[in-house]
Amino acid sequence: MAAWMILLLTVVAASLVGNLRHNPGVDQQTVQWFGSVVIWGTVAASFTPRFARAAVRVTLWATIFCSFLMFIYSASRLGLPQVIPSAILDFQDAGISDEPGSTAIRWYGLSTLAAGAPFAFAAFMYGADQYLPSRKITGPAALLCGATALLAGRRAILLVVVLTPVLFWILQSVARRRLPQNAGRNRSIPLSVALGALALPLVGIAVARTSAGDIMKSAANAAMTTYLGVGDTSALALDDAVRVTQTQAMLEAWTQAPLIGHGLGASIPGFSRSETRPWLFELQYHQLLFNLGPTRCGGRPRRCALVPQRLRSRVPQRPRPCGARFSRRPRPGLLS
Repeated sequence: MAAWMILLLTVVAASLVGNLRHNPGVDQQTVQWFGSVVIWGTVAASFTPRFARAAVRVTLWATIFCSFLMFIYSASRLGLPQVIPSAILDFQDAGISDEPGSTAIRWYGLSTLAAGAPFAFAAFMYGADQYLPSRKITGPAALLCGATALLAGRRAILLVVVLTPVLFWILQSVARRRLPQNAGRNRSIPLSVALGALALPLVGIAVARTSAGDIMKSAANAAMTTYLGVGDTSALALDDAVRVTQTQAMLEAWTQAPLIGHGLGASIPGFSRSETRPWLFELQYHQLLFNLGPTRCGGRPRRCALVPQRLRSRVPQRPRPCGARFSRRPRPGLLS
């Protein structure tokens, strides 16, 4: 409750600053922020073991569905027929770059892979229990997500997918005492090796034409220019160059109000990403700093922490394996 109240007070304070500055988008962003806090808090307060099980399975199947559509669309560049209805393509504003030797798609649901793909890989490595489905589902889902990330040309998502086994091993070693003995403890290493062997050709194709040093140099340059607005911008793609321009504009505008920010709905004179809504920008973390300043932008991590904190208090710390029988009724004490 305390974290929820802090978030609401953060929205009120940022809205007040926006109204005092007469920001053009203060009404729209106030409704958006207030609504997100209410919805996020309601979801966090409603977590039960049954809700958690349903959320995990719906998330996985939604990721599979989105990945399948993006895989079919990306594969059309390789000569496969395009079978996705045009209504879906128009709704997703789908597009494929024409750069030779690489593929990069535009798809509104592409960000689903940023969280869904690592989740599918981690679910496969952990194994089935009363919350996670069988490896017969998570295994193909993980491979589909990895192949889609490769065909879509998103290096950041592919990098997260590759790092997922490493992060899983680290977290497993830290939390080994809390894990059930028969849930991914003895089988995770050979299964991870097998999954890595299957994923190795995907990574090999991605780096076949580029040396490892060039990849690291390109990634470091892209990170510096995109998030800090410094570095060599001549080698960046058009989309990355646009983001660098936004970074430089927002960081420069933030220095004019470095403590409390410009408030909700603020725009930058002489610069806009959207003609209809000049107060919206693509880089969310920079916009948080621009709108809220460092003294109040810490509310977003606190909002994200509401769900895992509530999940930890509502869901048993030792889930039963998939083969164990469990009643549809929650046991006494689970919902305390």
